Amino acid sequence: MASALLAGVSGLRSHQEMLDVVGNNLANVNTTGFKAQRFRFADLISDTKVPATDSVSGQVGGTNPLQIGLGVKPAAIDTDLKQGALEATGNDLDLAIQGDGYFVVNDGANDLYTRAGAFSVDKDNTLVDPSTGYRVQRYGIVGEGDAVNPPIQTPGDNSIQIPFGTSIPGRATESVSFKGNFSAAATGPLAETLTSNQPFVASGSPATAATTLNSLDTNLVDYASGDPIQITGTDADGSTVSSTFTYGTDGTTLGSLIARINSTFTQATASLDASGNLVLLANNTGPTNLTLSIGDGGTSAGSTSFSMHNAGPTVEGKDGDTVKTAIQVFDTQGTAHTLSLTFQKVANNQWNLTGTVDPAEGTVLDGQVDTILFNDDGSFRQAGGSGAGDLDLQVQFNGLSTPQSINLNFGTSNGFDGITQFGGGTSAAATNQDGYAAGFLTAVSVAQDGVIGGVFTNGLIIPIAQIAVASFTNPGGLNRLGNNYFGLSNNSGLAVLSTPLSGGKGGVRSGNLETSNVDVALEFTRLIIAQRGFQVNARTITAANEVLQELGNIIR
Repeated sequence: MASALLAGVSGLRSHQEMLDVVGNNLANVNTTGFKAQRFRFADLISDTKVPATDSVSGQVGGTNPLQIGLGVKPAAIDTDLKQGALEATGNDLDLAIQGDGYFVVNDGANDLYTRAGAFSVDKDNTLVDPSTGYRVQRYGIVGEGDAVNPPIQTPGDNSIQIPFGTSIPGRATESVSFKGNFSAAATGPLAETLTSNQPFVASGSPATAATTLNSLDTNLVDYASGDPIQITGTDADGSTVSSTFTYGTDGTTLGSLIARINSTFTQATASLDASGNLVLLANNTGPTNLTLSIGDGGTSAGSTSFSMHNAGPTVEGKDGDTVKTAIQVFDTQGTAHTLSLTFQKVANNQWNLTGTVDPAEGTVLDGQVDTILFNDDGSFRQAGGSGAGDLDLQVQFNGLSTPQSINLNFGTSNGFDGITQFGGGTSAAATNQDGYAAGFLTAVSVAQDGVIGGVFTNGLIIPIAQIAVASFTNPGGLNRLGNNYFGLSNNSGLAVLSTPLSGGKGGVRSGNLETSNVDVALEFTRLIIAQRGFQVNARTITAANEVLQELGNIIR
């Protein structure tokens, strides 16, 4: 009878502890990063009244043991490690781990571990858990400074500094990159061309340089020696030209007249094409003011209808099509300047570039990049000549003693990752440069890999630290220390520190907190089960007590 009482008492105790676990779970239903617990039972050792017997061959079989259990005990209190839901908060320093792992904080002596990532920056610019002041730990050398980024963290100190308001110096632009397309329909430069309205003809056949003026079909009265023919017009630069061809003295053929035109115009060349047309071609490409007029002099006895051969423009002189872009660059003091860049098509699959700055801000010492070439498939081939036409621009900004070189990057040779030349529209532009102005740290962002990016007023985002995440061989074996912290135990294994998204660890979600993973419906069910278990064990004690009372009554 005593064993029944003791078994009932063990049941009461065990179910009371189950109630304690369920109650703790329900109490922490809104605790950030809380992991629910599960209570498991195990029976106590049994009292063997009769041991099991072996069978006797050919006579009797074996018998099972006769045992009476002595009650129940707690077998284990397990931790439910499943992911809690993420709650968006909008606070950049509210962090949650989606997946395995724990944030690491330090109390000044030991590392502790938590899933509750509601962090903030204290007066010393240190990232801490504001409920305890424990410092959040980092991993690696991110933020300790390198050839590009200034140092923010102190080597050997694993706490995280976020010094809002700290400044970084400006950096001079060293490289400018380009992307986009140049239209294959763009045209290069053209030379102005004037062509006579009608060809010169002799007896129905195209005239040649050897054709005499008097044999032209448009000759009305033969010229005599000494007759003047007047040549007038404007040269390519717009200057007025005028000369007199003297028949006989200067020649008698159409070729000699053209020779006189060529001696009159210094910036254009006259010729006779196969059809007998007089052609005047500007020596250089680009817009011109070229005009030509031929007529009989006032004292000439001979006469030709030169008005029928007036030369008009058949090709308009033009420069190559241009594409303009601009980008903000920075000098050695971090001062911004606008670098204007003009591409000009100079031949098939070939462009040149010219760079300029506002004269009030500086002087371009070398602003030319020559021979920007494309392949027939539209890919970028190569660029840059030598000396003043290479890939480097050189600018002397006002107030600075040393000229600044800026390298231009058009993409990979024979590739399509930079500029291209395809049919369609033009979109080529300077898209990126590596300089920046001085700036101040005003905000942070946290990436999934735990890298904290410092956002500066100059638009720069610099990696200033990387959050440490710990994993364990048996995270269910961690000790609960209160304040949402866990500590090492003999069965948890040592902490393995690394970065988020490495070694099987989860990623960090900024602006979120992990909520408690307590399942209220399940806990209510367990609450009822624990209550019923307590009740039936109490009934066992009551029944055993009544039996003992009956035994006492027999004695009386």
